Amino acid sequence: MRRAERQLLGPKGPVELSARSFDILAMLLDRPDEVVGKAELLDAVWAGVMVEENTLQVHISALRKLLPAEMIATVHGRGYKYAGPRPFALTADVTPSRPSIAILPFDNMSGDPEQDYFSDGITEDIIAELGKYKEFLVIARHSSFQFRSKAHDPAQVASMLGVQYVVEGSVRKIGNRVRVTVQLTDASSMAHIWGEHYDRELDDIFAIQDEITRMIAARLARQARTAIASRARVRPTNNMSAYES
Repeated sequence: MRRAERQLLGPKGPVELSARSFDILAMLLDRPDEVVGKAELLDAVWAGVMVEENTLQVHISALRKLLPAEMIATVHGRGYKYAGPRPFALTADVTPSRPSIAILPFDNMSGDPEQDYFSDGITEDIIAELGKYKEFLVIARHSSFQFRSKAHDPAQVASMLGVQYVVEGSVRKIGNRVRVTVQLTDASSMAHIWGEHYDRELDDIFAIQDEITRMIAARLARQARTAIASRARVRPTNNMSAYES
């Protein structure tokens, strides 16, 4: 499985798989031998979209046609469980053909748990906005959100998700003001590529969220392109004639 490219590899090469089915399989692989509830799967894979339970069953059936049926077990009344080989055998890291980025859940620094919705919303909107850039591979929400409220090492996260770049951030709301801080890290070198913070009034929380999301998404795209171009310039060549005058 190539997570960053959202591609399932079979014995004869890539296997055709819908984006929703891929996300379901990836979520089950993240928690082997653990029952993942139907409601949790629906909320993660169809975030913000109302779908019937039979839609989930259709995708589970599609996966069972591609994989040995026993790999995905149904736990009646609860959900589904991955019961195949240990996931690491299926999820070896690869270098994707396009730059890949994981947006980790922004930390709520306000001291008010009720503000989690705002920091989560910022994160989700950035994921959606960056997903519009066809030159990048953006890790799906459910894969990134497994690191919510957990201490993490960006290098380890990048290795687990198979990405080149990691975005981290925080949201602090005090009174009628909010500060959003964000940073972009190159996971291969752990180099801090770019960071910024945005201070705004909370007159219209949704307008502010949209504005900050657009600004961050555009800047991340520009910075990632610059970093990729820099790598290409310094990459060594095996063609010795390139050094001849």
